[in-house]
Amino acid sequence: MLTPETAALESFKMTTVLKKEPKVFVAAQRRKIEVVEENETEILLKGSVTFETVEAEQIMPSFPTNFKEAVISKESQMVSIEMEGAISAFGALEAELIHTPLIGQDRKLATLKAEYPSEKVKINGNKIEINLKGLIEGELEKRMVINLKLGAKLNINGEILNSKKPEGEKSYNKIKIKAE
Repeated sequence: MLTPETAALESFKMTTVLKKEPKVFVAAQRRKIEVVEENETEILLKGSVTFETVEAEQIMPSFPTNFKEAVISKESQMVSIEMEGAISAFGALEAELIHTPLIGQDRKLATLKAEYPSEKVKINGNKIEINLKGLIEGELEKRMVINLKLGAKLNINGEILNSKKPEGEKSYNKIKIKAE
């Protein structure tokens, strides 16, 4: 569908919509519109769109399927979480370290939002290493959990036209963590 961008009808933008949901992902790579002919009553436009179709496996980011063990060093305040499954090489992480007492309310000890790989978050083989040095408020307790939200960009250029967008983030709640 072509719609005018300005009241003077000097430039146009193109909206591209899929008629039905395909089994592959479709991305609009390039859109081009040009005025071919113009008179007092009519504007003749010529447009082109370049699409790319890809299988889900080609663009989907990878996230761990499970976490085996989570440990925080009292001395270095470094969290090490052993994971099962793959993880995208580049992404973002949000972490919350929470004390969960048997009686009383949970208390947030630390919060971190960071890109990885970085100084704060590293992927080391099958482990995620999170540096919370200087971010922990209070003392490390016996009963703690960590909540993680991992995000990664899709491996495709252009705008995905499918109504069902691929998952670009995944949350993991209440991963038990022990202090050493």
